[in-house]
Amino acid sequence: MADKRFREFVRHCEKWRKRLWLGAWDIVYEPVEKIDDGPANSDTYTSLAETETVADYLNATVRFRVPPRGRGTLPSIEHIACHEMVHILLATYTDFVVSAIDHAHESDRAQLKERHDEAKERTVTYLERILMARRTA
Repeated sequence: MADKRFREFVRHCEKWRKRLWLGAWDIVYEPVEKIDDGPANSDTYTSLAETETVADYLNATVRFRVPPRGRGTLPSIEHIACHEMVHILLATYTDFVVSAIDHAHESDRAQLKERHDEAKERTVTYLERILMARRTA
């Protein structure tokens, strides 16, 4: 069953890859058992996917953790796929901001990184919701 949901995830990613004109990107998809959420996330939240990019080389790795059954209301696999493709779409801008933060005064970096991470995730989620709403309009 997990393998079937991973294939569904990849299928939706490829659909959104095409819609968002990300054809030049080399994207690798990996199923994983666990994603390290880091200390910022609560005990009640676990990521279902994560994306790492190297925008200069148009490379991305998308990891998908098949959600366990009975975990409450979760976003659809297509929503998760769209969300991860939006991360890739914004990767060049994200890399620019991270580079700028790296050049900031050392005492400001942690707060800037945290604010950037929150703003990035909020922006990606907002764009994902717009795109998902427009797919049926």
